[in-house]
Amino acid sequence: VVAPLQCHHHPNGLSTVSSYHSVVCWSDAFESPHRSMVVLSLIACLFPLGVIAGVAYAVYLLPQKLRQGDTQFLQCTTCLFFRFRMETHWYVLAFVLKNVLVTLIPVVPDGATQIILMAVTLMSSMLVVVAV
Repeated sequence: VVAPLQCHHHPNGLSTVSSYHSVVCWSDAFESPHRSMVVLSLIACLFPLGVIAGVAYAVYLLPQKLRQGDTQFLQCTTCLFFRFRMETHWYVLAFVLKNVLVTLIPVVPDGATQIILMAVTLMSSMLVVVAV
């Protein structure tokens, strides 16, 4: 999904997509294949954002649905909430956000920055777990 955003710089000043060496990154040509790849990549990135929004909405609705005794909602969202205590049901959102961040870290081109971002992400997640 994010491959078009990962460009490799060459000594001649051009950059190509790391996975597709024949595709020049950010060229001025209107019909550039890189432009269409980036557009499709950004559209594909909307899916994880939709999942995060759906999880956030389920977290928001859970207390109300519990009060109403809506068993159908509880059965549909069991996969989200079964591993957490009910008073910490919101942690599923932190869990999903952490997983999305961990999958996006390899997009960063610098290895040292990747290590730092991974450490910060996992340590902050661990601190939230300890606090909960």
